[in-house]
Amino acid sequence: MAAADALPIPGKHGRRERLEALVPDVTRTRVQRLWAHASLLIKYATPARVANALLNEYEYRRRRDVLSSYPPTMTIDITNACQLECPLCATGNKSAARAKGVMPLPQFEDMLDQVAERAFQVFLYSWGEPTLVPRLPQYIAAVKRRRLGCVFSSNLSRPLSEAEAEAIVAAGPDRIIVSLDGTTAETHARYRVGSDINVVRGNVQKLRAARERQGRGYPRLVWQFLAFAHNHHQLREAHSLVRPWGFDTLEVERPNLPFGVDDEALAREWFAPEHELRLHGAPDVKDNIGKVCFWPWRVAVLAPDGGLSTCCYVEGDKLDVDNARTRGFFTAWNSPKMAAVRRGVASGHDVPAPCVDCSAAYPQGRPGK
Repeated sequence: MAAADALPIPGKHGRRERLEALVPDVTRTRVQRLWAHASLLIKYATPARVANALLNEYEYRRRRDVLSSYPPTMTIDITNACQLECPLCATGNKSAARAKGVMPLPQFEDMLDQVAERAFQVFLYSWGEPTLVPRLPQYIAAVKRRRLGCVFSSNLSRPLSEAEAEAIVAAGPDRIIVSLDGTTAETHARYRVGSDINVVRGNVQKLRAARERQGRGYPRLVWQFLAFAHNHHQLREAHSLVRPWGFDTLEVERPNLPFGVDDEALAREWFAPEHELRLHGAPDVKDNIGKVCFWPWRVAVLAPDGGLSTCCYVEGDKLDVDNARTRGFFTAWNSPKMAAVRRGVASGHDVPAPCVDCSAAYPQGRPGK
């Protein structure tokens, strides 16, 4: 268990027996995710990619602000539109500041060509729902032609035809992460507003059946369960339903408050007991106590318009550090704003926007908290 998980929640005592189910699940999920990353690195390793990953780790540990390495992981939001209204999501609650759009396939392929020699995996999601992109299989296929790992996360709330499921599987993604937050329709829809659990389950079964018809071991179908105050009691049942519902594994995550929001009442409304006070000096949203946030070094997050963000938690074109479409990826990756973010995050002092509003930028605790 990470040290941050073991920290007490200020002002709260006697909760240990209520945490026994949730904390191991979250810890197990972190191990699973690290193994998934390592597996893709091994699967798609080339001398150039391994050398870049090692250099990137060295530059992170040395806290370099201008990098010679490329990010091993690319997060490319091919669309930032979504049909659901999830309350803590900037897209779902309509607070998103960036205009909705889809990254054109030629622009997407150009971005891949700029990084494919050194990166080893691409995530096709951030603030949007990938299955709303009609040519999604072509985006996946573009990644696979470059021998890169491909992962996307979906609410799977739009009914897929069997032909669509066949095309998605045939394109060759390595993992599909499915957001399903409960074992009953009411519980799931409490946060995934507008989603029907029966549609989600039906889509999972279609993808599973397509995988079996094609004789493939992939994509791995991952059930991602966000543990809220209203649903964490269903985790035990969820474990027993993984295989019957067509999934390969279950991953349990803790939700975050919207970026820049520090609202104890909102945390109490949504968060499970183990993390309902992850505010005001409690363990922060990224379990960053005693560590330097790795996002500005290891992961690039691109919006559909090419805007480069400091991490997946930041939303809005006004908070971009540069634009990879207009300036080229590596120039944007080492822009003066991005270098300033790395310097500030590394020192924990004079942290510039947008990271100044994130507790993950302050390993020893946010000043004044």
